[in-house]
Amino acid sequence: MGCRPSSGFEEILRLLPAASDVPGWTSPGEPQTAAGDDLYLLIDGGAETYLRHGFRRAAIHSYEHTDGKMFNLEIYEMTDPAAADSIFVFKIGSDGKSLDIGDEARLESYYLNLKKGRYIVTVIGLDTSETTRQTLIQTARIVESRIKNQPDTAGATP
Repeated sequence: MGCRPSSGFEEILRLLPAASDVPGWTSPGEPQTAAGDDLYLLIDGGAETYLRHGFRRAAIHSYEHTDGKMFNLEIYEMTDPAAADSIFVFKIGSDGKSLDIGDEARLESYYLNLKKGRYIVTVIGLDTSETTRQTLIQTARIVESRIKNQPDTAGATP
């Protein structure tokens, strides 16, 4: 499913934590990337909403814990912060807990959505254990810190 990393995606791929950044977790495969209409290859349903609101490119990566747990990390770069705001509002649930990460963040039972600048970050746990939930938060904080340190090159082409 999806596209392999290629040139033009270095900026968004730098936002992905290395397995060593999240102790006990490994990254068993390569990240998948997409730009423009190739988003349809990465996500089943929902691509049209991202594209309509100003999607530029994405990177998606999976992580596994030594005990068999897994989580997925999705990073979407939008054209500007207003486009990211639109997607964030679309994605968040009503029952989540607000977190002090990025511009806005919301933790639900098994996933976390984060908005920072023109980026939307979704970290999805495949279970609702407290260990996984804490890993979702830790991962979001790592990505958010990398977004802070990234130059604003929104006009660059993927």
